[in-house]
Amino acid sequence: MINQTVFRKVAYWLPHYVERFVRASLSDGLSRAYGLGNPRLRRLSLPAVQQVNQVADLFLSAGRGSTTILSGAEVNSGLPLKVALVGIWETGQRNSLPHFEHLLFGEGPVRREPAGNFSLWKMRDRAESLAGQVDLMLILGNSLVVRPPARGSWTQGAVELRMAFDYHAGESWKQIEQRMKGQRENLRHIRREGYTCRVSRSAADFELFYHDYYVPMVKTRYKEYGDINTENGLRKLFCEKGELLFVLDAQGSPVSAGLHTNNHGVMYSLLFGVRGGDRELVHKGALAAMYYYSLQHGFERGCRRHDAGVCLPFLSDGVLRHKLTWGYEALPNPWRPWGLLLWAPRSAPAALEWMRANPFLPPFGKQR
Repeated sequence: MINQTVFRKVAYWLPHYVERFVRASLSDGLSRAYGLGNPRLRRLSLPAVQQVNQVADLFLSAGRGSTTILSGAEVNSGLPLKVALVGIWETGQRNSLPHFEHLLFGEGPVRREPAGNFSLWKMRDRAESLAGQVDLMLILGNSLVVRPPARGSWTQGAVELRMAFDYHAGESWKQIEQRMKGQRENLRHIRREGYTCRVSRSAADFELFYHDYYVPMVKTRYKEYGDINTENGLRKLFCEKGELLFVLDAQGSPVSAGLHTNNHGVMYSLLFGVRGGDRELVHKGALAAMYYYSLQHGFERGCRRHDAGVCLPFLSDGVLRHKLTWGYEALPNPWRPWGLLLWAPRSAPAALEWMRANPFLPPFGKQR
């Protein structure tokens, strides 16, 4: 009896441990390739590791996708729109189901109907079975199984993009500032306000950051579709390899803060926040100052690259456009080898209007 119990426990937990080990190994390999100092070597090695990660993700994933039907008025035209979200829709600030609801229907009422699960290997069959029932499909999953359909109108691209700023060898900080072409007014504003910064690894400062900066910022910016990371999870990350950067006003009071890590020569800006989520501080340049000092901090630490996280791939996304003006380059996210397919099987006017209003950032999308 004991042997059977042990066997069942081992049989249950072993696949989970194997999956965690493989994913952790691949993630470390991606981090090393992503942070390589030689650009040519990085361009060669990163796609190779990405391909391995893409195949591994396909076999290690749970193998089940979900379907949700949304109905409401399309945000741009006001026309009735029925949408099927097909695939692996997770929680998250930038690519969650609630966030796409907001993109599709704005603040208007939305009817949500769960429509069952399916095997990811039968993604295309599931999409075809819904083609006569909806105006638009948003199909999300591993790029190896998300394929363009043979009919209707569609656009396809990466589900999210990483924003990277490379520090060039021998480059001075003044030269880096000159690359921030779209931020000249903000740079003048930062100097005019007298903003400075300080770095901290204090546990007390982490508590301050989490409760007074990060959480209020998520609630203010993302409202009901914001996904707040747990305090314990972030504290563990902070204690292991994180540090906080605080922006101070002319009187020395913190106005914004960010959590950062330095891994294999890349400075990652993980989370930002302004004090109390105050929009007035954003207007006064407190968040812009955090971008500026984060880039400067990575430069002073001798990093080869600064990573400002992920954005949605649409040109309509304000966060993406803002980061491009700082000089960041958009790259496919190597840690998430997923594609997003927008398909209007019957070319319904409301579906085409939404697709036209949300084109993928070139060259990360293709269409028909």
